[in-house]
Amino acid sequence: MKKIFFALSMLTLLYTSCDPSTDSGSTGFSENVTAESVEAKVTPVQVNGKNSNRIIIENHSPITSQWTADQLAEGAVTSSKAYDTIYVTKLGANTVTMRCKNVVVDFTKDFTVNVDEITYLSAELQKRLCVTGSEGNYTSTVGEFKGQPVQFGTAFDAGKVKVIQEVKEGKKGNVFTVENGNGVLSDWAITKEGTEEAAGTATLNGDQLMVVEEGKFNITLTYTKADGTQETYNAGSFDVESLTTKPELLEYLAGGKDGDGTTTWEWNDKASGVWGNGSFGSGNGPQWWTVSYTDIEGQGSSKAGGVKRSGTHAYFTIDTNSKTATNGDGTTLPIKVNVLEHKDASWDKGTISFPTVTNDKFVIPMGVNVNEGDAAFQKYYVLVASNDELVLAACQSDGSTGWYYVCLLYTSPSPRD
Repeated sequence: MKKIFFALSMLTLLYTSCDPSTDSGSTGFSENVTAESVEAKVTPVQVNGKNSNRIIIENHSPITSQWTADQLAEGAVTSSKAYDTIYVTKLGANTVTMRCKNVVVDFTKDFTVNVDEITYLSAELQKRLCVTGSEGNYTSTVGEFKGQPVQFGTAFDAGKVKVIQEVKEGKKGNVFTVENGNGVLSDWAITKEGTEEAAGTATLNGDQLMVVEEGKFNITLTYTKADGTQETYNAGSFDVESLTTKPELLEYLAGGKDGDGTTTWEWNDKASGVWGNGSFGSGNGPQWWTVSYTDIEGQGSSKAGGVKRSGTHAYFTIDTNSKTATNGDGTTLPIKVNVLEHKDASWDKGTISFPTVTNDKFVIPMGVNVNEGDAAFQKYYVLVASNDELVLAACQSDGSTGWYYVCLLYTSPSPRD
């Protein structure tokens, strides 16, 4: 009997120690905290008597919190800790938002913190500014400004902006080294005179710009100060007399360094599928519906130009000198190769476009969208351009379906000989 009484006493003790009133039910946190009553602080770290951009956040209330602070050059910085040190990247007034939530309450509260000096640079800011060092002591890694101290702030000296144009064999080239030794963020743009769309852009204080045609170009620098304001500086006007450095894709299509500027392509008879569709933006060949080399004849016979344009013996030649492409049936169209246009730079190498293509006049074999009335594609993304292979992809109007073209560089003997 004594043993039974002892066990019952222990059960009673365990039960009373779990009083739900002490943990606010199932949440484990108070349900009475509001934006007005929450005990929280946001305090800038003092450096040499000034408010730095490092911020101490504190939540002393019994409720979970998520802190967010927007940045100038990167995504928002967040923390879910009750006590932490975060950073902001803008001088002046910054807003740090605290969101508190449990099963009963959900509210936000904004705190304003004033920053006098940017002493700490995040990895992204260091990358953009091209600096190295530690908090409060950063130096430039850019060209002639290498080793000079850099303070992310609002000062701008035009004398610290340099543009160096490549010159080979006495001709002004198509590659520009751009340097900004100021402690501001850079957005470079190079635009051909008479056009509005930039031919190239760059975002580092020490960077390169490249164009892929001759002509007269203007380079501008739009710089962002640490207070968030922006200004634009005209860095100069430049004549490009020669493509002194050819982009990899252009050089490949031209037949390499020693090529004559032309390459001829035919269906890759070694591939499991030479044409078909799949997800646009992934893979480097047809995935859903695939047509083999031996079956392409039947598909091409029903398209404009017939089998000569799209069948097993079809081919096309790209001429980078005249900027044209010609199908084996004699159809010739102007082309535009753009190494700066991408669906995703990790997926494709650039684009080949046919501005004057029509449903009856197209150059790429089977270059029509069979799901949309055999409408000819105008633009192709280059996925593979190596080892004598060329794989293209075109997108139909739904934005998600791609048509793939798997080609091989023509060398004799070939299947069409």
